Amino acid sequence: NTLQFNAGQDYSLCYFALQVGWLAPPSPEYVRHCAASIKCRYLNVKAIPYDKELWPAYKEVCDIIAGSTKEFKLVYAKGSHHVHLDEPEKVAADITDFLLYTGADELCVI
Repeated sequence: NTLQFNAGQDYSLCYFALQVGWLAPPSPEYVRHCAASIKCRYLNVKAIPYDKELWPAYKEVCDIIAGSTKEFKLVYAKGSHHVHLDEPEKVAADITDFLLYTGADELCVI
């Protein structure tokens, strides 16, 4: 399966690298490359508390995505890494608002 976010650009390797990062993490340079390639509206749900040691690298990637997209929204929710699955009521309103935005035809979900 190939993800097509921008005409003619293939992001399947970026998607694959980011999804299997726990097996063999991609290089920081490759993660930044993938982040800069995202052009669609982007919603990021971040569970708190989080590993503060990892925050600088995470924030750098978020800043890159925010700079390359039409809209970047970062939502914090108290809970585990899977807060969106375990306690969806904590983020349901934010997700609904994001999806119902009039520009939703430009939405891509990663």
